[in-house]
Amino acid sequence: MAEKSEARIELETRAHALEVKFAANIGDETLAQRVQEAAEAAQDTAASDAGQSGAAGAAPQPTPLPDLPIPDQIMRVIGPKGGFRRAGRTFGPEPVDIPLEDLSEAEQQALSSEPKLIVAMIAVDGSIE
Repeated sequence: MAEKSEARIELETRAHALEVKFAANIGDETLAQRVQEAAEAAQDTAASDAGQSGAAGAAPQPTPLPDLPIPDQIMRVIGPKGGFRRAGRTFGPEPVDIPLEDLSEAEQQALSSEPKLIVAMIAVDGSIE
């Protein structure tokens, strides 16, 4: 298994602090989006609570998210209901998006050629190949 980058570790730390639940194989971009949404929700709640209690002062600003690379393409994989492991990952009925740069050519081939998996290549612009 590849080691996590510092940006990924920081992102997971923020996710845990905000009580964001996520699977280990979630992509950095998706996790960053969930963390950002949780931070905004926490800020809205804090601002609402401050307004109700009559407290003065500015609401705390959320910590900016690290700049994460945006993949050119992702591989979306859906597995069988009972789950299925391939290329060191687990797949079930929920789609799993994997940036192509996170997969070796052998892993891409193993996933693409596995008949128990539904695989689609998705470009960043949202088009499906």
